[in-house]
Parts: sequence; C-alpha cells; structure tokens
Amino acid sequence: MSFLTHAAVDQLTPSNFEAYVDGVLNNLSHRDAVIAELGISRFERPFFNSNGSDLDRSLVLSMLYDSSNGANPRPIFHPEDFTQIVRQLNGSPGRSQNWPGLRFIDLSYAQGSIGDSLWRTYGGVEGLGISRSQGDAMHTLRPTATHSHEQLSTLNVDILRAAERGALGNNVVAGNYNLVLANASMLQAERPATEEDRVRLIWAQLLLAFRYVSPGGSLVLSIDTRPHDWVVDVITVLTLTFNPNSIKVIPPRNHYTKRSTAYILCRGYGSSGNGGLTNLFISRLGEALRNRNNPRPRISEITDQMIIGMQGHAYTAFMLLKPVWSIQYECVRARLRERLLRNPGSHGHGSDHPLYSSQIVAEFSKSLDE
Repeated sequence: MSFLTHAAVDQLTPSNFEAYVDGVLNNLSHRDAVIAELGISRFERPFFNSNGSDLDRSLVLSMLYDSSNGANPRPIFHPEDFTQIVRQLNGSPGRSQNWPGLRFIDLSYAQGSIGDSLWRTYGGVEGLGISRSQGDAMHTLRPTATHSHEQLSTLNVDILRAAERGALGNNVVAGNYNLVLANASMLQAERPATEEDRVRLIWAQLLLAFRYVSPGGSLVLSIDTRPHDWVVDVITVLTLTFNPNSIKVIPPRNHYTKRSTAYILCRGYGSSGNGGLTNLFISRLGEALRNRNNPRPRISEITDQMIIGMQGHAYTAFMLLKPVWSIQYECVRARLRERLLRNPGSHGHGSDHPLYSSQIVAEFSKSLDE
C-alpha cells in the first residue's frame, strides 16, 4: 500500500492534509510502509523516528508535494541566501560597505553565485572564482576570462581531477584564503546528479577547502539535509577541523526542492585543537576520490553504531539539522496548502472539509483496495 502517491493527494484538502500525515505516521504499520516508500536507510531511521524532530513530517509532506507535481527540480540560489550568509560571516548585510582584507575562493563560481555576489557588492575584497569544467584537459590552470573589475580572477578547472591531484595548481597559493565557498551541489546542472556524484563532488570541494583556507578562516559548504551516513560523516569532519561552536546550518530561501539542501557555515579553521586530523582527512579524501571501486569509505572515525545510536558527533549532526527540518516542514506545508487551495482533489472531499486523521487514512486505504 502506498500512502504518498498522486492518488493520495487527490484525497486531500487544505484542512485535512496535516491530519492525514499525522494519521499515517502515528500508525506503526503505516509508518513502516512510509519508511520503505521514502527509502529511509538504517542510518536515517533513528533520526526519522526521533521525538521532537520534524524530519518525518517534512519528508512525508515533501513526497506528497512531489506527487502533486509541485516540486522544483533542483535547489536554486536566492539573493536572500547571500544576505543570510553575509550576516553570519560579517555581521552586516549592507550593500554599500567595504570588506577589507577578505580573500575568498569560490570553488563553484558562476553568475549569481555567492562569490559573484560578494565581489559585486563589497569593496576591498580579492576573489578567485573556479568555474567547474568536465573532461581531461585541465592538468594546468589557465585564465578563461579577464574581468574589468580587478577584485576577481576566474579559472576554469576540473574540480574532481584537481582534488585527486590534491591541488588546483601552482598559481593558487595554499592557505591564502580566509573564506572558501563550496556550493556546487546547490548550483548543479539541470540534469539530476546521482547521490554518488554529489558525494564525490562534496569530498572534492572539502579537500580543496582544507588546502586553501587560511588558519582561522571560514567555509560555506552546501550539503543534503537528509541525514545520510555520509552527511553525518562530513558534519563530523567539519566539527573536528573548525570551531565546533561556530558551525551553523542555514536553509536556503528556496527551502523546498525535490532534494533539499542547506548551507553549513564553519568558522575558525584549525581552532578545534585537532590540527593533526586535518592532514589525515585530506589523505582519506584524496584516497576516496582516486579509488572509485571501493565501497564509500568514512572520512572521519564515526562508526555505524554511533550513527544508528545518534551518539557523539551523530547527535551533534542531529542538533544542527533539526531546526532546518522544522523550517523545511513549515515551507512545504505552506506550499502544499496553497496548491490544494488552487487545485482541490478530484476524489473524496473536494471542499475544504476537515476529517479526523484516522478517518482520512481509513478512507484512503479503502479506496486503494477497491
């Protein structure tokens, strides 16, 4: 039995859809069916079932919204994202101010990206924009464009190959940038990438970030918000290499897409007291990128048992992501309600008529069996 299909959406109204979700999740047999339908892994399951978390309701509503053909195909960078990020990094989102001493490298530079917004907004900054390319031609760096604005240089580099080599090239000085922007997963091409592609891209950007960020510097990384084991692993690596008390997760303005993504802001590189771990992480990241035939390895020391038990750094990841799931839930809740108001269901109760959750689930289950 499927609870998250277009047929389910046809049974819903603006007044009853939340009760429907609660009814499904509060019934253990239905909940297990939903877990299977959502493809929840054994690593995600404890996060999904945790009390006080909106992850379960967020994912169920997201699937219903997908089934109503209402989802955006991919994350989209929004100008308000830039304001949020700058406020966290600089304390001031003003558009007419200088940011003296800022040296940034944008590992996913594109028109409208955070790096592009930075150099167009602030004076006194120096930026290097890395435009992603594919293929085997980029063994050496070469400028692809010259901006009239002296604050920004752009280079065309195959990020994955550069990370496998361990460096962007001799022209880019290691440890020279106090801000690294690594948001390729937020700006990926329209063709949907596989999860494996996304993981490798995030690993590549993380390796290069560690190489080029200066001591005390900051990183902005975009990452999936579902608590896959590799997501928990990456967050663990970040808490061990940056000031753990400074790490924040910021959902984008476009909170909901088929694959929800958020920004992780990390400050105080090297101030965690675990300096020796960074070289180990760089080595493991490089090995993971070069060895495509091995099962996906862990970069940190976090174990399966720690993730499944939400212990230690896994619990830290849970606490960082928990507010984001609540925001995502509220966002998709508003969007689904708006869609149902515009397009009332063709089955069941077409008017805005509330039902008790048990009645909704029972009615829909019966309609599937007929």
